[in-house]
Amino acid sequence: CPCCCEFFTATRANASALRHDISSWITIYYYDPRSIIMIEETIVASTRDIAPGRMHYVEIDGLPIALANVGGTIYAFGDACRHEGGPLSSGVLIGDTVTCPWHGWTYSVRTGKAIVPPVGIRVPTYAVRIDGEDVWVAVEWPDA
Repeated sequence: CPCCCEFFTATRANASALRHDISSWITIYYYDPRSIIMIEETIVASTRDIAPGRMHYVEIDGLPIALANVGGTIYAFGDACRHEGGPLSSGVLIGDTVTCPWHGWTYSVRTGKAIVPPVGIRVPTYAVRIDGEDVWVAVEWPDA
């Protein structure tokens, strides 16, 4: 967090990390001066929280994120439908497709792309890393 952690520069090939531990949350900040982006990687859940075929809602710094377990692989994507902001984590997950509970818009949880018209619209997706039972999600924030 900016109030108590020092940010530092690193290269993509040799990134060092600064850990900030708050109860069960661990956040690692990476800063790459070449891309002008800060990557925040945070433990958001346990693999036990998300059974195959199920979804789970989390937030990172107020950013709503849905997690979906598709055949043992966990995907992270923006929880707000692009139509009217419906909560995708409350929708229906069939295979790798999530359907918004409000008006039926569908997206691929793998790519974030809309499945039905209007094709070309997408929800953001986020990198997921599993370490033991910890589910880590990486969010890229513009350097402001």
